Amino acid sequence: MTANIYSAVYSGVPVYEMMCRGIAVMRRRADSYLNATQILKVAGIEKGKRTKILEREVLIGEHEKVQGGYGKYQGTWIPFEKGKELAERYQVEPYLRPLMEYDPHAAARSGGVDRTPTKEQAMAAQRKQQQQHPPGTTTSSPLNSTMHGAMSMMASTAASTSPMTSSSPLRGYNQSQEPPRKKMKASSPFSSSVNGYAYSPPDNSMAHIGEASNATEGSGERHRAVLMAIFLNEDPNHIPDLLTNPNSPADLDIELVIDDQGHTALHWAAALARINILQLLVNKGANVRKTNFTGETALMRAVLVTNNYDNESFPQLLEIIADSIQICDRKNRTVFHHIALTAGIKGRAPASRYYMECLLEFIARHRGGDFASIVDVQDNNGDTALNIAARVGNKSIVDQLLDVGANRYIENKVGLKPEDFGIEDVKVNR
Repeated sequence: MTANIYSAVYSGVPVYEMMCRGIAVMRRRADSYLNATQILKVAGIEKGKRTKILEREVLIGEHEKVQGGYGKYQGTWIPFEKGKELAERYQVEPYLRPLMEYDPHAAARSGGVDRTPTKEQAMAAQRKQQQQHPPGTTTSSPLNSTMHGAMSMMASTAASTSPMTSSSPLRGYNQSQEPPRKKMKASSPFSSSVNGYAYSPPDNSMAHIGEASNATEGSGERHRAVLMAIFLNEDPNHIPDLLTNPNSPADLDIELVIDDQGHTALHWAAALARINILQLLVNKGANVRKTNFTGETALMRAVLVTNNYDNESFPQLLEIIADSIQICDRKNRTVFHHIALTAGIKGRAPASRYYMECLLEFIARHRGGDFASIVDVQDNNGDTALNIAARVGNKSIVDQLLDVGANRYIENKVGLKPEDFGIEDVKVNR
């Protein structure tokens, strides 16, 4: 991520800077102070609300208010730790993590100088890269092409869709113009970041119900390789003998963790839209409630990528793993939260709307329309799925949730509710 960080000087003050959702976000080089105003802009909070938040949460502590000088440098500057806490509170810390974790001394330790590129150098390098690799082209890898593509979050989309580098604002995405559905190569199910929230290492102090088990060494490594090999075949309809042969190894653990994020074969099958494999894994005893290290189920992983949208397979997937609908991850987010979050990624609105539509229809048909027990669940920040959908500016998701009775008056822990994010329909009596 350091390629996105560059040095600049504004009003005589040297800073490290990155672009995040079209906002220039800065960290002062001298003391690592962060700009609270910029952080709240990245969170998509309107100016009036930003002012109230700054008065209530920021100006009461140590801060520096800059009103003159270079425009982009203006705002309220606060100590690094306070800035990090603010970013976490408004759910944008993962977006800004490259800037916060950037170590300018890493290069200096080896070369003796700070090698952070200037803004001009960074832009020149970006132009050169675009000339060498124009949109739509990919570079080869010594790894198996399928696996390599599966380990890159958006292998089938342009680099501009990455939540860490997207220049699109949180609000204002045009939901009325949806691109035609395209048959794309399977996008990866497992990246380190999706829509701005990143995976955390497992919390060994907590025994999480349903969490995937670690493999024993020796045979565990062999079995892990066998399970991973299931997804190396380019043919999405390929059925491995492992899942159909009655003479398969008796000690094979179907729920073995097969990557460093705690995913099982079930997670992979769901995310890659391998419906036949998903069904066979469940038939062999795979627990649909198993979670990865961050508490995410296979269902949650499925909605974070577009493969089931591209294949129109989400209804079949729900039939197989619907027992996990009620599960919350370690941030107390439901699958509804995850759909709302991914709706904020440029180009992902159609897939998110499709997933939400299928999910709501499934609950209406098979769960007696019991939306109340899940649609208003609040995550660790107090946000409901409706609050997140409003924050990312996805009117379609907002409408879908309101149609099934989502409560538009629920505030999160900092007092923000859906109407504070500028979605007009939320303010209308329904």
